[in-house]
Amino acid sequence: MFRPQKSPPPIRLPRIAQLPTYEMLIKITEQAHESRGRTVELPFNPERQQFGYIIAVCFEPEYSEPTWSLTTGDGNRVTTIFRMQQSDVTLIQTVIESQCLGTDVGEAISNRAKVTGTELNLKSGIPSPNDTGSMAFPYMMGTLHGMPPASGAAQASQPVQDQGAASLEGDLQNLPIPNLLQSIAMTKMTGRLAVKSSKGGGEFYFEEGAPVYAVAADAQGDLAILESLTWEEGKFRFFERERTVERNVKKRLDSLLMEGIGLLDQLKYLQNCGVKMETYLFRKVANLTEKDFEQRVSQFVPMDMNLQKQFYQSVDNMSTLFELLRRRPLVKTEWVPILFNLLHADLLAFSDKPPAGVRMGLMEVQSLDRTQIQGVMSKLVRPETGLYTYPMFLFFLEQEFHRFERLNVPFSVVLFDMRLRDAMGLQPLSGPMLNEAVRRLITVRRNLDIIAHFETFDFAAILPHTTTDSAAFFAQRVIELIMQTPLAPHIHPANIHLSFGVAGVPEDCDDPAFLIAAAKEARTRAASSTMPVCLFKNIHSAQST
Repeated sequence: MFRPQKSPPPIRLPRIAQLPTYEMLIKITEQAHESRGRTVELPFNPERQQFGYIIAVCFEPEYSEPTWSLTTGDGNRVTTIFRMQQSDVTLIQTVIESQCLGTDVGEAISNRAKVTGTELNLKSGIPSPNDTGSMAFPYMMGTLHGMPPASGAAQASQPVQDQGAASLEGDLQNLPIPNLLQSIAMTKMTGRLAVKSSKGGGEFYFEEGAPVYAVAADAQGDLAILESLTWEEGKFRFFERERTVERNVKKRLDSLLMEGIGLLDQLKYLQNCGVKMETYLFRKVANLTEKDFEQRVSQFVPMDMNLQKQFYQSVDNMSTLFELLRRRPLVKTEWVPILFNLLHADLLAFSDKPPAGVRMGLMEVQSLDRTQIQGVMSKLVRPETGLYTYPMFLFFLEQEFHRFERLNVPFSVVLFDMRLRDAMGLQPLSGPMLNEAVRRLITVRRNLDIIAHFETFDFAAILPHTTTDSAAFFAQRVIELIMQTPLAPHIHPANIHLSFGVAGVPEDCDDPAFLIAAAKEARTRAASSTMPVCLFKNIHSAQST
């Protein structure tokens, strides 16, 4: 079962087969006020609508006005259409009707403004000062300008960074991240910077040019900004006046930029030496004493000594850098300087070829009768990809859960989709593009990992002996491999949309059905966020704080 959460469960009312009336909205507002801190949800299905909606209202303890949200989806994907803090129920009713019926919400609100005197800045989604509420339309800004809502399936798959009007956008190859951050600081801009790169994605919030909140890849706060400074390619968009109350950036931007220069130098040194994720690492010094280790590495980049010792001890002369980092996840701002120090201290050697022991192991496996193995495998996989079928995924998931019950060994599940963005929306990969994506995907698979199809168009990975943090590192590596070069001629990587949801046993739950539900929820969050990888535990830790 899921672990208990601090946030109380929502109050779900019976579904209605019409748009909510003003009286209904007043009723759920009163119920939410009486149950302060709990969300009241009213599901509804307007006539001739393919997908249902949920209007939700909650009185947060720290706010006097209710917070409203409207969501839609097909059960597998849920998209937030709007979220606003607003006490005017008439305005809420107007927006709901416009969004669900596909009418021009801007015109509807404008007509209302002529009656009530309330003005709304439609471009930014922020009310003018004479309005007491705050309002944001993070996913469907197109409908604010008279465009009808997209079809349910396509709409639910649209990421947040591809919606709305950005005041600044461009390519990191033309404007590198350090220059971009300096430009935001010098012009004292306030808003959200969304960056999408083959290394992952990131969101950075600024107040008067100063960074206040940052998440990037598998890092947060100061480390997230340092992580982003190593991205050499990608697209960025800046949305003015988007704010967050969260704060995790501690250092000044100029100080972080100075640290980033050192990190970039260390990373380029490793790249010039030929170190890659697929590189095998070997210890060079036998019978190394702890004192000798400390003396050698202390001459270079200052780093946590215990962290450096733990990394060095994890080098088993048989694993690649990727395998080491997967067993013990470290952010780039940690493992890059550690590896830099160990190489400069002449404690490690590296090679693109596996050691003799690993090669011998491969030879022993090849001595098995592969014909019989392939004969069985052909009945368990989809012929177009060579990946296990969805029923086989469920079978292996049950087996892994039994192993957990018997041996208490943790494991994680990663649900993900790979789609191509075209004029019709997001389409599942197929043909040569899918084959190339699968070819890259299986290069990061261990022999005990299970990669399979999930339901119809999506995919899943079962990762035994893996925590959710390690599973997130696996997902980030898959993203790098798929996004680094085009999957097919004339298809830019920026048109490939990836979403990963991660959940684990026993970190998030101890039941396979709940595990799938948790991974689905995390994937849904990732699909509607700048961050392509979402951990279920992070969703509920954020809700409970």
